[in-house]
Amino acid sequence: METWFSILGWSLSILTITGNGFIICLVGRRRRLRTRTNAFIVSLAAADFCVGLSNFPSLYVCEEIVGCDPKAFLASGVDYLRWLFGYASVTNLCSLVLERYVAVVKPLRYWTFMTRKRVLQMFVISWTIPVVLVLVFLLNGLVFRETLLFKVLILILMSFLEFLPCCSLIFCFASMYYVVYKHERAARILAKQLRFNQRFCFKIQEKSAVKIMAIVIGLFLVTYSFALRCSFIYILNDDEKPCDDQEYKIPLLVLNSVVNPFAYAVFKRDINMEMTRYICCVMCTKRNRTEPIDENNSFILHSYNKMETWFLILDWSLSILTINGSIIFIVCSRRRLRTKTNAFIVSRAAADFFFGLSTVPSLFFCQEGD
Repeated sequence: METWFSILGWSLSILTITGNGFIICLVGRRRRLRTRTNAFIVSLAAADFCVGLSNFPSLYVCEEIVGCDPKAFLASGVDYLRWLFGYASVTNLCSLVLERYVAVVKPLRYWTFMTRKRVLQMFVISWTIPVVLVLVFLLNGLVFRETLLFKVLILILMSFLEFLPCCSLIFCFASMYYVVYKHERAARILAKQLRFNQRFCFKIQEKSAVKIMAIVIGLFLVTYSFALRCSFIYILNDDEKPCDDQEYKIPLLVLNSVVNPFAYAVFKRDINMEMTRYICCVMCTKRNRTEPIDENNSFILHSYNKMETWFLILDWSLSILTINGSIIFIVCSRRRLRTKTNAFIVSRAAADFFFGLSTVPSLFFCQEGD
C-alpha cells in the first residue's frame, strides 16, 4: 500500500472504531437511551464498527501475508468480509431511515407500526440479507467458479443493495424534508399571527432528524455511486478484471462509517444530552468530590455549552490521529524508505507521537487522578 493510502486508511479506521464503539457503549450503559430509534442506531454503529475493522487492517494483513494476490484465497476472503459488513451497513441504514420516515411522515401510525416484533424483524432482515448474498458469492468462488453466475449475482447485488437503497433513501429524505418544510412554514405563519409586540420563538422537532439524514444519506450516495460504477464494470467486462479503484473507494466507504456517530452526537438530542452530561460529570468531579452529581441537575447541563463538548471531541480525535504512529511504522518496515531524509521525518514523527501522548490523554488522566 502507498504511504498516503496507509496513513489515511489507518486514521479513518481508528476514528471509525473509536466513534462507533463509543456510541455502542453509551447507548448500552444508559437505560434512558434504549429506545427504538437508538436500537437502529446501535445496529448501524455495530456494522460501521466492523467496517472499520474489516477494511484497512485486513488489507494490511493480506498484503503482509500473501501480497494481496487477487487469486489467493485470503485476498478473496478479505473482499468477502469487506462486502459483508459494508452491505450490512447499507441495510441497517435503510432500516434506520425507514424508522425515521414513519416517525416524521406518518407519526400517528408510528407506535402501531414500530412494535417490538417489527423492530426485531427489521434487525434480522438487515443482517440476514448481506450474510446470505456473501455466502452465495463465496460458494460460487470456491465451488462452482461460473463467470455467468458471478455476473448474475453482481447484478442482483447492484440492484437490491446499491441502486434500490439509493433511490429509497432519496425518496424518504425528500418526503421528510417536505413534511418538515410544511410544518416550519405553518409555524412561521402562526408565529407572525401571535407576535404583536413580543418575540415568539419556535423550533421544529423533526428538523434535527432531517439534518442527520441529510448528512448520512449525502455521503452514502457519494460513496455508493462508486460502488455502482464498479458493479457495471464487473458486469460489462468479459475478463473479470477488478475495478482497480480501492485507493479512493475504500477510504470513502470508511469515511461513510466515520461520519455517522459524529452526526448522531450533534443532531440526535438524547445522545447529545448524554454526551454533555457525561462530559460535565467528568469535568465537575474535581470540584464536587464531596457531593454526588445529580444527572438531572439542569444547572450543570446548561453551564457547559455544546462548544465545550465539541472541543473535547476534537482534542481526542486530533490526539488519536497524532499518536497512531503510522509514519514511524511504515518507514521502519520498508528498507527502501530508510534514507537520510526519512530519518529526519521519523525523528519528527517520534516527537509528534510523544506530543500527542503528553497533551489531551495526560490531562485527562491527571484530572481523573485528582
